[in-house]
Amino acid sequence: MSTPITCPRCRTPYMADVRQIVDVGREPQLKQALLSGQLNVAVCPNCGAAGQIATPILYHDPAHQLFMVYVPQELNMPRNEQERFIGQMVQQVMNSLPQEQRKAYLLQPETVLTMKTLLERVWGTEGVTPEMLEKQRKQQELLRTLISADEDVVDYLLKERGREISEEMISALRQTLSQAEQAQAEKELVKISNLLARLMQETAAGKRLQRQQTAMHRLQQDVKKESGQFTPAILAKHVIANMDDPQLALAMAVTGQTALDYEFFTLLTKEVERRQKVGGDTAAAPLVHLREQLLQLYQNLQQQSRAILDQAESTLQAILNAPDKQAEIEDRIQEIDDAFMYILSGRIQQAEQRGQTIEAAALRHVHDTIIQMAEDQVPPEIRFINDLVEAGSDDAMRQVLTNNPQMVNAEMVQMLEMVKTNAAAQEPALVAILNKAQSMIQTRLSLAV
Repeated sequence: MSTPITCPRCRTPYMADVRQIVDVGREPQLKQALLSGQLNVAVCPNCGAAGQIATPILYHDPAHQLFMVYVPQELNMPRNEQERFIGQMVQQVMNSLPQEQRKAYLLQPETVLTMKTLLERVWGTEGVTPEMLEKQRKQQELLRTLISADEDVVDYLLKERGREISEEMISALRQTLSQAEQAQAEKELVKISNLLARLMQETAAGKRLQRQQTAMHRLQQDVKKESGQFTPAILAKHVIANMDDPQLALAMAVTGQTALDYEFFTLLTKEVERRQKVGGDTAAAPLVHLREQLLQLYQNLQQQSRAILDQAESTLQAILNAPDKQAEIEDRIQEIDDAFMYILSGRIQQAEQRGQTIEAAALRHVHDTIIQMAEDQVPPEIRFINDLVEAGSDDAMRQVLTNNPQMVNAEMVQMLEMVKTNAAAQEPALVAILNKAQSMIQTRLSLAV
């Protein structure tokens, strides 16, 4: 729900999204948001000050039968009001569940007195111990100090405690940088950017990340030379070259998982045999171990893919069987993803090839309904930009502008500039089209003056 907030630093009022029911059975992403400290964080749009909003939380994890409630003490909520509020939230969770999922543990939520206890219980479901959390807390405290400290203090901390900096801390700093960019907080942006640069250059973790980024860039460059296609030979070459960093090698395999096939593992085996001949089993042992890890990764990816496709099949069948297909699609909109559309397209093609016209028509209706719903949700400005990009010729682009006079304004010029900035490195052809559209709009604006 949206809640009015007043920034404690600059006193600017704004609206912030607050989640009081965290049901990770229905919304799994909320678990990560809670654990990463991003849940119920408000960022002032004026000065960029960020802080966590104190609010009651009801946490539900059906897989581990965790049902906990936390009410911040600083709210000073009277006991009778707490009981009423908790009762309402519990009822909401119960009403959202099918009858067969309403288990006995839901009748009495466990009360936790501190957010620390709540997080420890949730982390416990991930196999994370309190000792691990304490180490993480110290790292977060160090990071906060580095962000707020003067340059001479940063110099001292990096010299004395630089070895404590981890890849996770650098990742967290990047998230903070992203938040500052979104809030357009210039002072924080400069300070965090400078700190990030120093961590990358002066700490072991930063240097390791730089090496990994360089290696991934080389992989992508080789893929580009093959028209953007991952091949088993390219993937094997880079995995072998980076076998001393198994984490990086596995990340490369995930990135190029389409090339994880018989040929890829054959190439690895040949390299193992070559190393055995040159230096014996000892020389080949690291690659043998990496090959085993890659085989396990391949099997896990296969299982995940099968599970995703099975879920997509189940969703599609439920929609087809529903008396009101549009209502069913709306209810299941969160389940409609790339895998679902892949299954749906395959089923349409299969039905058409077999001459099953009734089934093909029903599937096509589902497809068209989803596409229409997606288009309806796209803001008009984005639809307009898409129309410009897809126009295909200067005359067609001019016609799009003529058909949408309300979009020919200075704000659209700025929006196109933002899209160009995001696309500049990866899509030069798109940038050229956007430049042309921008020029046409600016010409019409100058003529209107």
